[in-house]
Amino acid sequence: MRTLILTTILTAATGVGWTLRSLSTALPSATTTLTQSSQGQYIVNLAPHARILPLPGTISVGQEVKLQCIGADPDPGDLVYYRWVQLDGEPVSPIGAWTNSYLRFVPAASGVYSFRAYVRDYHGAVAITEVEVSVP
Repeated sequence: MRTLILTTILTAATGVGWTLRSLSTALPSATTTLTQSSQGQYIVNLAPHARILPLPGTISVGQEVKLQCIGADPDPGDLVYYRWVQLDGEPVSPIGAWTNSYLRFVPAASGVYSFRAYVRDYHGAVAITEVEVSVP
C-alpha cells in the first residue's frame, strides 16, 4: 500500500483569498498492494492522491469556511471515499457530513483550526492530507 502525505497550511490573506504554503511532500518509499485473484491473476493497486483546495472567501469568526479535498485514484475505475477529522482548534460541527469531499464549518472563535482528510480507495489504499486554517 502506498501512502501519500501532503501537509498544507492555509492562512487568510487580506480581504478575499488565501495563501497556500506546503509543509511537506510525499513519502519517498511508495509501495503498492499486490493481490492474487481467484483466477490466479495478480492485481496491482496504487494508492489514491489527495490534496486540499481552499474555496474563495474571507476567513473570519462567524463566517462559513469551505475546503475541498480532491481525491483521485491512478487505477482505472477505482472510486474514492472521503473522511475528515479535526485535529486542533475549537471543536466545530461540519455543515454536511464528515464524509463529503467538501468540509464546511463556521468558526466560533479566532485561532488555528487543523483538519486531516483521508482519501481511501475500494481496495483500502489511503492518501492523507492536512490543512490548517487561521481565523483572525
